[in-house]
Amino acid sequence: MTQSRSDWGLWACGALVLGAFLIRVYHLDAQSLWQDEIVTVTYSQGNFGQALVNSMVQFRASAPLHYLIVNLTALHVSLTEGMLRLPDVLWGTLSVAVTFLIGRRLFGIGAALLGTFLLAILPLHVYYSREMRFYSLATFFGVLMVFTLIRALERRTPSAWRWYGITVTGGLLTYYYDGLIIAATGVWVWLLWRTTQPGSAARSRRRTDFYAFLRATAAAILIALIWAIPEILTDDPAFAQRFTFPTMPPVMGSIATPFLFHLTAPFYADMPFYPGGSMGVDPLGSLWAVFAWISIMVGSMIALNTLRRSEWGRSRESHLLLVGAIGVGGIGVVLILNYVMGYFWSPRQFVIFAPFLTLTAAGAVTLIGLRLNRPRTQIRLILLVAAILSLILLRPALEGVFEVQKEDWRGGTRYIQRHWQPGDVLFALYREAHTLLYAPEWKVGEDVLQLSGDSAPLEAAFEAGKTRLWLFYLEVYPPKPLEGWINEHCERQTKGIGVGVRVYLCLAQEGQ
Repeated sequence: MTQSRSDWGLWACGALVLGAFLIRVYHLDAQSLWQDEIVTVTYSQGNFGQALVNSMVQFRASAPLHYLIVNLTALHVSLTEGMLRLPDVLWGTLSVAVTFLIGRRLFGIGAALLGTFLLAILPLHVYYSREMRFYSLATFFGVLMVFTLIRALERRTPSAWRWYGITVTGGLLTYYYDGLIIAATGVWVWLLWRTTQPGSAARSRRRTDFYAFLRATAAAILIALIWAIPEILTDDPAFAQRFTFPTMPPVMGSIATPFLFHLTAPFYADMPFYPGGSMGVDPLGSLWAVFAWISIMVGSMIALNTLRRSEWGRSRESHLLLVGAIGVGGIGVVLILNYVMGYFWSPRQFVIFAPFLTLTAAGAVTLIGLRLNRPRTQIRLILLVAAILSLILLRPALEGVFEVQKEDWRGGTRYIQRHWQPGDVLFALYREAHTLLYAPEWKVGEDVLQLSGDSAPLEAAFEAGKTRLWLFYLEVYPPKPLEGWINEHCERQTKGIGVGVRVYLCLAQEGQ
């Protein structure tokens, strides 16, 4: 019976992983690369050695491993949007699979399938699994670190600890916030040791486990620090100026953002739930967030009330506290760090904790069901929760797949290419200048010039004999001091350009 149930669980997991992949890969190349993705390709271009140097210089912004993967993809596969994003789809899909493996070990097959299902359709995870940035890879390494740690604690072999050290190294070389997962699991391993009966053989084994954990983690941190030395030695006054204290985000935004975003909201919009953030929360997202937090709080209270010291590390209650500490605690620490560093508030920083949030909610539902002392009732409760939440989450998850959300850099650039004439000049803001990825024939300083805060460079171009000037910028970053000049001299081009960008053609007037 147990073997049959295990086989059924593996087949169900396989179906969920396949569904997660199909959701994430569908129409993957439909959207243009956008600002951050274009920056990623820019730093990943050239041969592998050049990408390696660029990645080390960028260590403060993000660790280098993802840049090297993009470099290999661009060199040996393709520079198309879909192929460049495909590795991140794979990392996101694999993180769904590893989430099941963690959940099965910690809570059983029922909770594992529920947590895996929720992650497979969680809009936050779907969205960032379809973007060519390091967040999907960091999420994968986050769950892989926890899984390999569990295996190392079970097997207690040097090879198991080496695999754990490798995954920790990969996580730290992808995104430094993965270090928060390492810290939380470190506390857990320490508690496994300290809560074991003094003088027992089990306590001695737990102490050995803790020191093995420290050695593997220290080696991984050392490797990451060696990679970061060039950036640490770089004098960057702009980085020091980021240590400011911005306004804290609203409580509702902090509560709801980790669980769901309405993906049709414009980027950097002033949203009622999350001012200055990337996306806003819709009413259904609020319902899901309320359910998730209530489940986590109720389940945690049950765990704290029923957990016995002797059962620490071996019971569902202690496992719930572990994944809850990673998911909820990690989000709390990120919020504090962002506040201290003055960093931009964005849901992207929460996505690495998404698997642990869904596992915490699933584990809490399982504990609530167990309190009823009826296995059939527990299974029915899990299925009911899964059905209800699928109705809530599927729509916004699929919106992120079927609707165009980001600026159409490709459309704007190609429109200008089609209508380009000898002697034309393109003026672009700093961010928009990255669209040269779509037009390598344009030369910076000749065909493309920097658009500043006044009309002097534009007037100078007309005075130098230029008759046709192109302006290219994002709708959310309009050059407001130039609006009057643009209205007088330029005509907006709209046909076939797409969303999020503005293209203007400015013609020299008689006498200029």
